Amino acid sequence: MRRFYSRLGKFDVRFRYLIVVAWVVVTAVCVSILPGLGSVAKNTESGFLPANSPSMHALSSSTPFRTPISPPPPWWPRAVAAR
Repeated sequence: MRRFYSRLGKFDVRFRYLIVVAWVVVTAVCVSILPGLGSVAKNTESGFLPANSPSMHALSSSTPFRTPISPPPPWWPRAVAAR
């Protein structure tokens, strides 16, 4: 195993610039070809659950009782912005 890492180190030192260029090329190709994270990720875990699961049933049953989030009352202390 020692000999393997010794040879790997020598290879890395000898071709260091080629390795960096290869990583940049691979990164550029992956960014241009693969889809963005926003297009494959979902906001909630509900995308992974089947429609007949208890969690999804509870979510659909609670819809009429949910209210939109309202802003805090005017007397509520506000956070001081960092300067």
